[in-house]
Amino acid sequence: MLKITSLAKIAHTVTHIASFAAIRLDKDQTYSGECGGNMAKKLLALGEDGRIVLKLPGGKIESLPEQQRAHAYLLIDCSGSMAGSNIVQAKEGVLAFALDAVRKNYSVGLIRFSDSAEVLSSLKDGISGLKSRLHMLEASGETNMTDALNLAKSELASLSGIRVIVIATDGAPNLKESCLEAAKSAKAEGIDIITIGTDDADCDFLALLATRPDLAVIVASSHLMIGISEAVKLLPASTGSKGKSIRACSH
Repeated sequence: MLKITSLAKIAHTVTHIASFAAIRLDKDQTYSGECGGNMAKKLLALGEDGRIVLKLPGGKIESLPEQQRAHAYLLIDCSGSMAGSNIVQAKEGVLAFALDAVRKNYSVGLIRFSDSAEVLSSLKDGISGLKSRLHMLEASGETNMTDALNLAKSELASLSGIRVIVIATDGAPNLKESCLEAAKSAKAEGIDIITIGTDDADCDFLALLATRPDLAVIVASSHLMIGISEAVKLLPASTGSKGKSIRACSH
């Protein structure tokens, strides 16, 4: 949460609060307007600690929700079985996911895995960097999901805020035990894992890999693009609330 020490800084900060509209400066040096679709008048003002607060009718004071940094890495299975429609859909799903995730204030990176794992687009590359490297998602080789998880963890480990790994696959990893250990290590660091599998994937394994069973989603192969793109609904909001549910893996 930002600490503000001058009126000029208040004005600068207010312009970055997307949920507040029709803001004007009153004589008491607070900002008033319709907030978050609520027609009741609310005021933005400084609290005693120098932080921006909401002043509600009746004198009630509310803190603004603190926005956290949020980061997500997409791990895309590029093994030989993904050739054809699956890899085409994966590319389309990755771009749709990234665009929506950015709107939720996430930075998004992309990792491909087959015989080995490789960062195609880092969190710093942005949408343009990610989009320019989608053609590098090519299907061949095996399913080294363990290296992909370890690579994503190393990229996210030093970052603060919300950190999420999203895995899309049509099968199972070469070595399930080492993959589960890699996932366990990432989750121990506070990194959430979401899994998206086609109907050919090992549903029970993906449910174990995910942070929670409801974060393991199975879709028909023909709907892989939709499965990846809609995984954005499972991302925690950058204000700390849980993501929405989509159809989870059934047992």
